[in-house]
Amino acid sequence: MKSNPREELADLAAGLRRAVARSRTRTLPGKKPAASIPVSATLALNPVSPIPKEPKAAEGEPLDRFKDDSSLSKAERLARLRDFIGDCRRCPLGASRIQLAFGVGNPDARVLFIGEGPGYAEDRKGEPFVGPAGQLLDKILAATELSRHPVDPPWKWVYIANMVKCHPMIDPSDNTKRSNDRPPTAEEMAVCSPFLMAQIRILRPLFIVALGATAGKALLKTEEAISKFRGKWFDFNVEGLSEPIRFLPTYHPAALLRNPALKKDVWEDMKNLKAALESAVRSKT
Repeated sequence: MKSNPREELADLAAGLRRAVARSRTRTLPGKKPAASIPVSATLALNPVSPIPKEPKAAEGEPLDRFKDDSSLSKAERLARLRDFIGDCRRCPLGASRIQLAFGVGNPDARVLFIGEGPGYAEDRKGEPFVGPAGQLLDKILAATELSRHPVDPPWKWVYIANMVKCHPMIDPSDNTKRSNDRPPTAEEMAVCSPFLMAQIRILRPLFIVALGATAGKALLKTEEAISKFRGKWFDFNVEGLSEPIRFLPTYHPAALLRNPALKKDVWEDMKNLKAALESAVRSKT
């Protein structure tokens, strides 16, 4: 017959009560009776093992504790934000990624490019867009006379970031696998969104280019296919900024690798960006 743990505990408790009662009547002459021990305390000596729980990832401090200081340079403010994010474990992505890909480029950039998330190569280097899609992005930037690296004049030096800063994997149990990339989920982007918004508030770019459907749909809060809104200008409002930022969605470089026919659309979008950027620079000089 199978034992019933609940009945066994009840029998144990009853036996302990009887033992305590007997100890009160069997004291030696001249000795005080031993203090009775609460049953709950004796049971705690041999507790029933709890059901194991999944280990929780260590959480970082909430973003509202980050104190930005606008008296500092943008480079210093970005560095302070990166330090605040730390070895982030605020969502499950932090448990499997190798390192964060915070962002790269000009702290005073006029143009901010936003992708969806780091992949295999980015996870190892800690920088957005360094794999095959990133190499194509660099060629696209060069064709538009822009760069992720310092260049003269400085307004052609851009900044690149992602919706999430950790590598979303199909199989997070093995971060050594190639072809293990996936788009971030809405929940993962929501956790990381405050950090991206903080970056945008610090950078205050004139233009944002969303690279791909994941970033474009999330930032515009739409379920439409990217083909419906790609190449159109939008006003993007960010809490804490007094004026909207000009926002241009286009296809992700990885989509161009899969479907080269999309390159002509991206080229049209980049020509529009270049014209708008040059016009903005002229108006401020």
